[in-house]
Amino acid sequence: MSSLVRLERPGAGRGGLPGRRAPNSEISFLSVVALATSLPTLYFAKPTFGSFADYAAILTWAISTDQGKNLVQALRAAPPGAAGKAAS
Repeated sequence: MSSLVRLERPGAGRGGLPGRRAPNSEISFLSVVALATSLPTLYFAKPTFGSFADYAAILTWAISTDQGKNLVQALRAAPPGAAGKAAS
């Protein structure tokens, strides 16, 4: 008989953090959309990619994409009518 005790955080089984579970199909779709929009615009369009401005543009794109994702998640999680109460 083993004396080891298995400790797990709540939610660590599937998504890592509680409340941050997205279906694999959603993650795959969003990853494909992100690559399809960023690579042609920011990488393939420049034959001499590699300047500081190129990397700054990719960083800006990545941060804005992440913040857009956070906004969508917050809007999904907010109860109906919450926006009207916050504005009052």
